[in-house]
Parts: sequence; structure tokens; C-alpha cells
Amino acid sequence: MTRRAPYTKVHKINQIRSDHVKRMGDVVFLGFQCLNHDCEEFIFIRKDSLGEDFEIICPKCGYIMRSGEETQFYDYELRNLKSDELIQEGHFAISHDDYINEAQEYKYCIICNTMKPLIYFDRHSARVSGRQGECRLCKTVYNSIKNQSRITDQHREAAQKRRMYLDLAGNKKINSKEIYKRFGKDPLKLDH
Repeated sequence: MTRRAPYTKVHKINQIRSDHVKRMGDVVFLGFQCLNHDCEEFIFIRKDSLGEDFEIICPKCGYIMRSGEETQFYDYELRNLKSDELIQEGHFAISHDDYINEAQEYKYCIICNTMKPLIYFDRHSARVSGRQGECRLCKTVYNSIKNQSRITDQHREAAQKRRMYLDLAGNKKINSKEIYKRFGKDPLKLDH
């Protein structure tokens, strides 16, 4: 089904775009708490600024997390309960590399100007971040405004298209790449 030509447009008047969000629609951040046990600071760093050899300094307490280093939390002894034999002893520590690698990804919503987990943004393969510029909540509110002007045929076509994809997917979740793959089509080479 071809896309209908737009016949309405939402004009955004007095839109608020905070300075810290301008040009940040595709910037992904890593968010994590400082590893200093006495600090509660939650740190955000740009993912694209993090090199293989990194040094992250907590802005609140000055604790440094470096690649190749670790933070120790306690010493341990592993003992056999029956014989009290010492099996192993050592340090319980978390690698800074592992800690940063598991950090949650975040980005700014270009509408509500807030930083949210990346999973709150729908996928968009054409964007650098691979995600929409606006979060799902803002997209839902925007669609509720825009959908008022859709004609009955557009709602019907959207529902038919969704049912078709569900039928083709043979599943409750639509994965259009898998559908195209199943039928031997390259979605990038299709005429729309």
C-alpha cells in the first residue's frame, strides 16, 4: 500500500527546546552510579566520547574509574564447612571495563527535553542513534493530535496493513525484516 499524501500538518507554536537538548536527538549516553561506596552520584557520559582507554572522574566525589582497573568491595575466604579447610582466598572486585560495558543507554527526547532510557524510543534505522528523536510518550500524545484528522479510510488501511503483517509474521510481534527475508525481498530495494 502506498502512503497517502499528507493533508494536515501540526504547526508547533512556542515549542520549548532547552539548550542542553539542541542537537542531541541522536546522541547516546551511558548512565551509571559512581562505584565509590560512599557516593550516590549518577553519572552520564556521551557514549561516543568513551574510548577503549577511558578515565571517568565522578563530578561529586572525584572517584576515578579507569579502563583496566577495578574497585574492590571485600576480601574473602572460601572454606569447606566440614573440615574448615581453606579452598580459596582473594578479593571481590568489579572491573571498571565490565561495569561501564553493562551501563544502561540513554538519550534526550527532543520534545519533552528529558533524558530517558534508550528503550523508551522506538527504532528508526535511518537515524544515527537507531532510535526516534521523540520518546514513546511524546509520540503517543502527538499521534493523538494528528490522528484526529485521519479519515476513516486511513484508519482502515492502517488496521489492514497491521493485520497483513501479523498474518505474514505468523506471530503476535511484527518483525518486518524477517517477513522480507522470508519472501526473499530486500526492504531497501522495494519501490514505495
